[in-house]
Amino acid sequence: MANFEVFKTDNNGGTFSIIKNDIDGTYPCGGETMTGRIFCFFVSNSDTLKMIYSDDQGENFSSPSTIVSDINEASLGFREDETGRLWVSFFKNNSPYVIYSNDGGETWESPILVE
Repeated sequence: MANFEVFKTDNNGGTFSIIKNDIDGTYPCGGETMTGRIFCFFVSNSDTLKMIYSDDQGENFSSPSTIVSDINEASLGFREDETGRLWVSFFKNNSPYVIYSNDGGETWESPILVE
């Protein structure tokens, strides 16, 4: 595994600054929600889907928490829909799944196989 960096921009992509640079994992994805919470999802070296978040524009981040175990493939995607529901997509056992949260990432529903 290698460390990756999380960046943010304050000028619509004109310039970027590093806000975190010590996350040990792969396949990072994330973004900022309507509430201002910054999420970063990644796959750890133990093949688990993990997340961290910041509520202060990247000054501080939560400790990593596990969302799904036993991810053996990863191609992560993150989206917030118009209701504020957070969606994360991933692959497990060669099949696509999604998982969602209705409470800003505090809890997550069980993974749903996309058929």
